[in-house]
Amino acid sequence: MIGTKERARHVALYESWGFRVIPLVQACPACLMHPEGASKCKACRGGKRPAYVDWPTYSRPFLPRHNVGIVTGKESGGLVVLDFDDESLARELLRCAPEDLARETTVQRTPRPGWHVMGIHANLPSGRPIKGMDVRGEHGQVVAAPSLHANGRSWELLRPTPPALLTSFAPPDLLAHLATTSRSNTNTAPRLGVKEAPFAPEEADMELVEGWIMSGSPPLLAHWGVLNGERGRPPGEEGGRSRSDWVVALALAEFGMSEAQIAWVLLQMPGSKAAERGARYACLTARNAVHAKRPEHATEPKGVA
Repeated sequence: MIGTKERARHVALYESWGFRVIPLVQACPACLMHPEGASKCKACRGGKRPAYVDWPTYSRPFLPRHNVGIVTGKESGGLVVLDFDDESLARELLRCAPEDLARETTVQRTPRPGWHVMGIHANLPSGRPIKGMDVRGEHGQVVAAPSLHANGRSWELLRPTPPALLTSFAPPDLLAHLATTSRSNTNTAPRLGVKEAPFAPEEADMELVEGWIMSGSPPLLAHWGVLNGERGRPPGEEGGRSRSDWVVALALAEFGMSEAQIAWVLLQMPGSKAAERGARYACLTARNAVHAKRPEHATEPKGVA
């Protein structure tokens, strides 16, 4: 178990740097027995799952058995984390040892063992642009020291060095590659293809919303059908009802609806996952959709490293 004082000291340090810190569920004994690896454990994801389902909206207290998580992207001042599987790859791409970079920016050793090299950069997407390295930017989060892994090892902060600009230590060719590489492990929504609605968002009711959705693209209509209780899955689409909740919520967010309005629509749909799981799930889906809306392609919130 993590010492309360040690965790509080790290949390205070991260918050002084402008990071948004959240509690994570600590790894459970079943993790090491999971056939696909600790991170696939549904109970705790190897110590990486947020402890509270409403973490995007509210700040919650840490309990004795909680790990420490940091939200990446704009919520932490543009924080980007380069997550390397091993030191040799970090040396090759950054052209120096991670330990040496700890004098310039925030670096932590992960239990794999691997490395988290943190920096500040605007609008760098999350993804896996290079085999052996993940990028956690917008809509991502990472586990932070002094959290415990299922294997008994912990995340270790090398030095209390605040994050520097990514451009100050990352080679230009690496930055260019990261900026132009598509999100290879990102689930991309279909083109929503909705027309401008003939009513204002604040005037929306179910009849108006349905009439407007029916003018949209075939993928959007298929997802709307799922939420209406129709059986089957939209052609070429993976995922179940939660995926349909997400795509419809994105369309409503692009239209300009508020989080409360989107959540209300999802709860009215008899086949939606929100109708099954309740208001809290609907509100989280709505908030993430409003936060992640894009003109044509939108991405789901990313996971953790």
